[in-house]
Amino acid sequence: NGFLAADEAEWEEKLERLLTSPQLRDAAGRAAAEQIRSHFYPEAVGKSAKMAYDKILLHSVHAAMDAGCLRVSFVIPEPVEGAGGHRNIFRAARAFAQRGHRVTIYTEGYTGRFLSSKGLERFVSRHFFETGASFVLGCAEIAPCDLLIATQWKTAYIVRKFRHRCVLPCYFIQDFEPYFYPMGEEYIQAYATYGFGFAQLASGSWAAKMAEKLSGRACPYFAFPIQREIYRENPEIRREEKTVIFFARTQMPRRCFLLGVEALRRLSREKPGVRIIFWGEHSRNYGDYGFAYEKQGVLKDLGALANLYCTATVGLCFSLTNPSLVPYEMMACGLPVVDLDFNGRSVSYGGRDAAALAGPSPEAVCQALCRLLDSPEEREHRRINGLRLAEQMPDEKEAEAFIVDCFEQMLLERKN
Repeated sequence: NGFLAADEAEWEEKLERLLTSPQLRDAAGRAAAEQIRSHFYPEAVGKSAKMAYDKILLHSVHAAMDAGCLRVSFVIPEPVEGAGGHRNIFRAARAFAQRGHRVTIYTEGYTGRFLSSKGLERFVSRHFFETGASFVLGCAEIAPCDLLIATQWKTAYIVRKFRHRCVLPCYFIQDFEPYFYPMGEEYIQAYATYGFGFAQLASGSWAAKMAEKLSGRACPYFAFPIQREIYRENPEIRREEKTVIFFARTQMPRRCFLLGVEALRRLSREKPGVRIIFWGEHSRNYGDYGFAYEKQGVLKDLGALANLYCTATVGLCFSLTNPSLVPYEMMACGLPVVDLDFNGRSVSYGGRDAAALAGPSPEAVCQALCRLLDSPEEREHRRINGLRLAEQMPDEKEAEAFIVDCFEQMLLERKN
């Protein structure tokens, strides 16, 4: 954008070149104008000032860190009664609090369901458990913290916005959420969050593999925890020989409700004596599907749910993305499970022996159910391997300790 001269002779030579070369003058003028725009216009000055401010703030955040009493903040979607994903988040929050860390939980979005932060806290205590955390309704402002943890793709954008307020931005990944949407804006927005550069921890090996594939970085994971005091074989309960229970979620496309209904309609025709039970949602959500079945609805009593697993012959439970705890809890009760052989599902079961994986069609699912109903040997094979898989999984306390250990270690590595 100009020339420097060491002496008078060089100054005259550079000046002559500029006077005699329109192209040189034009190039130098454009370069000078671009430098002014990029460094001295208000937008550029403001950006530089913000970067300097962020560095100062980040330094103060780092300086305030106390390893013995970390400031841990979660950003979560508004909780829904009984949601398994929220239960995992609240378990992690409780584990941090029990180690003496200060935990704050912020909610993303505002639906009007909660009128105050105290109301939100009471809801969590009533429908989940005491977490030891402070609750904040909304996240217009987030206080400086050591760990700022996104728990769902929309919350990842909030963590990115406030990442200058934390030592380490994190992503607690419980599923591959782009798959929840048709190919469109929400799919793209959810997909993009894996490139935000957060420290990440996943629930289960399948979700970890998806995160690693997109982010290009390692993603440790914790195995699904099982409440062994509840979900276990009960020798006092006689297992029926012709009962199929279906984890029937009408409002979750990835649970393939209609595929399950069609498979069970075929099964009822081929084996009219089979008892079929739907559960997992309020009974009013289930309709007339052309065959006889029972509605168990939402089983809030976990002991009653475990008894159902110990009574049934086969459990039908689908997921096209990360599985829920349901199939593993069924296995812990000795119940053979049928799931779909699709989208790398064998990864979630450590191979093909624990669950009977059926092709993604009503015919294939019906055939898998018939094989288990007809063959005591096949049921025993699945029962034994399912129990082995469940035995390898942690209990809730072990999973909580692993989660906290992972985040603490990632924070220590960032600090150093």
